[in-house]
Amino acid sequence: MGLQALQDALARAIRAPERPDSSSLGIRPGGTLDADGALGVYRDGYTARLTEALGETFEAVWWVLGDEGFFSVCRRYIYSHPSRETNLSVYGEPFAAFVAAQPEADGLPFVGDLALFEWKFQALFHAPAHQPAGEPVLTKLTGAPDAWISIGSAVFLFESLYAIHEIWKLRKQNQDDYERPDVDAAARLVAFKAGTECAVRALSHAEFAALGALMDERPLSEALECAIEVDPGFDADAVASFFHTLASAGLIADVRVAGEPAR
Repeated sequence: MGLQALQDALARAIRAPERPDSSSLGIRPGGTLDADGALGVYRDGYTARLTEALGETFEAVWWVLGDEGFFSVCRRYIYSHPSRETNLSVYGEPFAAFVAAQPEADGLPFVGDLALFEWKFQALFHAPAHQPAGEPVLTKLTGAPDAWISIGSAVFLFESLYAIHEIWKLRKQNQDDYERPDVDAAARLVAFKAGTECAVRALSHAEFAALGALMDERPLSEALECAIEVDPGFDADAVASFFHTLASAGLIADVRVAGEPAR
């Protein structure tokens, strides 16, 4: 067997769901291990390292499922979704849909959304931060209802029927020492990176609609119309509060008013 063929066979054996016969691999183990035992060391290490990577990304899902449930799901995921990346921080993209369909998720309808939020959050954590607009740029918003507000790149919106943020915040709590949230409370969230720190804020339905419109590169006037459509009570005070959220969180990267060329 040539070197490439041997490497491919060894990789398949390590990734196989069931322990394969190692006799064709020509393994010559040291110490007291036989060939199957030596192969098992590599198989167990492969599973353990990928489980560790999934645990770092999906910390809240791990907390919800517990050790036994999470490790069982991870084991099935790893053998059905082998790692093809050299960077383990990007391993696990289909995990949200996978875990939602597992028996461990029965009675936990929010688990898929929770996993998806965690996947997006880890991507945000590794993304470069954008440069927030300074005061001179923000002052252009005064009296400019048709301004275009550019939202920074290190931002994402997330909506769920479940209280994803409240569940996610429990991930570092002791399982026996926490107040159970109302999981059926809908969540509308904005996650963003400020410098080296990532943060999450809850938004009202109107704020979520307005920010979504801005991120779709619609002018401010249309964004505010979207807010009023979902909440006719979105008045001047609510608009001021919305702008304060955008500015204080550093979500605005630029402002362009009518007649000003795009950058």
